[in-house]
Amino acid sequence: LDEYFPGFTRDKLRYATEQDRIVLFLDGFDEIDHDCRKEREREINDVAARFPNLWTFVSSRPAETFASWEKYHVFDVQPFTQKQVELLLDKIPYGDDAKKIFRRKLKEGLYDTHKEFLRNPLLTIMMLITLEQFAEVPAKIHLFYEYAFEALFGRHDVTKGGFQRKHHTDLPLDDFKRLFSYFCMASYVRELYTFSEEVVLELIHKSINSSQIDVSKVSYKNDLVE
Repeated sequence: LDEYFPGFTRDKLRYATEQDRIVLFLDGFDEIDHDCRKEREREINDVAARFPNLWTFVSSRPAETFASWEKYHVFDVQPFTQKQVELLLDKIPYGDDAKKIFRRKLKEGLYDTHKEFLRNPLLTIMMLITLEQFAEVPAKIHLFYEYAFEALFGRHDVTKGGFQRKHHTDLPLDDFKRLFSYFCMASYVRELYTFSEEVVLELIHKSINSSQIDVSKVSYKNDLVE
């Protein structure tokens, strides 16, 4: 703050914080390396406890850990309308060619046919990445899911100035995807669409044995969830 307000001291910051003059925005909690999150989580909650008048907003992908933040309320992003998808396109720093294709597809009815994806801002960006690569949304939905899976695995983070999300496992994309295919088949055959952690770990264990891919089942589960 001193760079913008010469003479702004720690005492002034403390006073402003205690007097409800500060609003703190902490964006991208999910982008913190997973082995550092507990410490950052403790710091954020300590600040909330010390300064009850401080308004703090933390944005993140969904995570169960937020339920234990006693000083915070959890809010979910509401589904996007087509107008909000168009506003996101206007604001996001991305290639003009891909955005132009996206706008044209929206006018042709893309929102109605792919509403399940476009109501979610993250998956909307996944679709934008897909359009940039292939200049088309595949008519066969399984192909689109495959492209979206690859985008979620790493390409989306590359658009953030070279940011690389730290995974719990060190599996390359092809092995990660092959193991996930085994998991999907095993759960589909058993008609399981929601899971307890015990069942997820059991399915991953069987998938690891079947695919013969050497990885920790707990670490793999954590990557799937995140």
